[in-house]
Amino acid sequence: SLGSTAVLTRWYLKYLGKSGAGEALVGVEGWRADQPGDTAVDGKPWHSSAIRLRVDARTLRTASGSTYVLSGPMWTEPCLAAGFSPQMVDAFSDGFPACWQSAYTLPGEDGSAAAAPAPVPPQPPPRTPADARS
Repeated sequence: SLGSTAVLTRWYLKYLGKSGAGEALVGVEGWRADQPGDTAVDGKPWHSSAIRLRVDARTLRTASGSTYVLSGPMWTEPCLAAGFSPQMVDAFSDGFPACWQSAYTLPGEDGSAAAAPAPVPPQPPPRTPADARS
């Protein structure tokens, strides 16, 4: 039998460690759309087990058989704070891309965010007038 379905708002990616085979496991966290407002503010986010199947960009199935529907844009701050690269966060900002397993990269690249912090993206050069060199 199929598991439950939860609609998540203010959702974001969650790194769940690695499988026995060494694959990165990713889940989603967020607030259930059917939770009362104060529960969402005061309570903890709802979290999934590892995502196994992308039905479409916003419908996911987990290892435990539950279905998650992503509502609205990704909440990017928790992803960036956890060490996910801005490029990866951008790839998932509107849901799971078709190539989500190859687009997904570990926080800190190799998963050891504490030992290898995520590289800081290059900053654009300061804006200076073209004649500033003279």
